[in-house]
Amino acid sequence: MRVAQPVRTVMTVAKLGWLVHHGLRGFVLWLGVPELAVHALTGVEVTESSPAARTGCYDVAAKQWITEVADALGFRLDVFARARPLSKR
Repeated sequence: MRVAQPVRTVMTVAKLGWLVHHGLRGFVLWLGVPELAVHALTGVEVTESSPAARTGCYDVAAKQWITEVADALGFRLDVFARARPLSKR
């Protein structure tokens, strides 16, 4: 399983797919609560693998966004923040 969890209606891809299905086009950025917190603290739009995986559009093994999911639902992958690993100290 590429997304490492069952697909559910609370996933970000379900919400984005619903918005597209109901006519919303051209949204630029989607930040979940973890990404909003990082942005508020740093000004950077970024995520890491764990919150990215909760979107339903992130391949946890390949550590990359899944193009086929976004294409099937009608939105662009660049709506998601750049995913990068946590920095090690």
